[in-house]
Amino acid sequence: MIMVTAQRLLIAMMTQALLWVAPSMIILNSVGKRVPLDLKGFGADLKRYAGLLVLFLLHRSISHSMAQVLFLQQAPTYYRALLGLWLVGVPALALTRYVAARKIDLRNRRLLAALVAGFYVVDAVGLFAVVARHNMGWGAAAQSGSQGLAMGQLLSPILLGLAYYAWVSLVEELFFRVALFELLAKWRVTAEATVVTVTGVLFGIVHLTQYFQATSDVARLAATINVVSTTVLGLIFGLVYSRRRNLLHVSFLHWWVWVSNIGAQVLFYWLWY
Repeated sequence: MIMVTAQRLLIAMMTQALLWVAPSMIILNSVGKRVPLDLKGFGADLKRYAGLLVLFLLHRSISHSMAQVLFLQQAPTYYRALLGLWLVGVPALALTRYVAARKIDLRNRRLLAALVAGFYVVDAVGLFAVVARHNMGWGAAAQSGSQGLAMGQLLSPILLGLAYYAWVSLVEELFFRVALFELLAKWRVTAEATVVTVTGVLFGIVHLTQYFQATSDVARLAATINVVSTTVLGLIFGLVYSRRRNLLHVSFLHWWVWVSNIGAQVLFYWLWY
């Protein structure tokens, strides 16, 4: 868990504001549009899909934390095979159930389900190609013999991390979904598929900075997989935004992915120490 101070958090949030909020406001002002915020609609959808959101959080947190534990314990291959079945099987069953039961009222729900499934495939590749084979991430300190942090000491960095990523999710979605959607509309790009694809691909390309900052082959592999996964996530967020036209929907989904990452770290510390 990366230790973060309130001062560093404030500086990081100000940097994010300069990167995304300022250009977003300039774009929206130039096209005469406001930020779409529908609290009532967001609340209704949050209640409707609460089960899927909780399942995503628990499933991804367990998957990533267990991958670290299996790596550190040098578990036999069949344990990793079982983890792979868990990683891919649970989302497949959940998506099949919800789509079949017609509880998802978004149009193009099959496309949305396919994108979610694609994200999990990329996630699985990353898990086995990077996390489960190499000493990276949260397992590094544990393998070196460090006792790490007591669970009680994690509360402050967890809360700061949740606050920071909530802000990052909000400002990034403000730019990539709201501002870019309106800018493309001004340029007379009206085909929904084109808009969703362009914004999703740009969202992934931004994360290429991690690739150029990588100092090892493993880190570059991890960065490459991250670019692919964020591109797929960008397509998912774009599709949701095209149907709901609400910043709250996409910024919350963006943040929820980060919550599952933090949940994986916390669960790993609880399992290992």
